[in-house]
Amino acid sequence: MDLNSVSILGLYQATAQVQGQVLTPRERAEQSRLIQAVKYVNQSGVFGSSDELTFSADAETGRPVIRLVNKETKEVIRQIPAEYLLRLAEHPEQSAR
Repeated sequence: MDLNSVSILGLYQATAQVQGQVLTPRERAEQSRLIQAVKYVNQSGVFGSSDELTFSADAETGRPVIRLVNKETKEVIRQIPAEYLLRLAEHPEQSAR
């Protein structure tokens, strides 16, 4: 999985195409603003010089995932939603047991 925050737009476009959606000009503009906001946060150093905020889509559910990642090791420090919640979302019928 690519955790490069610069490739966010491509990721969202690919996600939308997989889900059968065509992005409207408004959605593209919103995504562009999101990308700029993430770049600004990462450049500001609010997470320190070794960590960065990334956005991606879960491969199984297609849901957006926000991660705080160490730039050097690519270790995930925090993730929203948590991995176990994404796995539950794959098979909601199993969580009812």
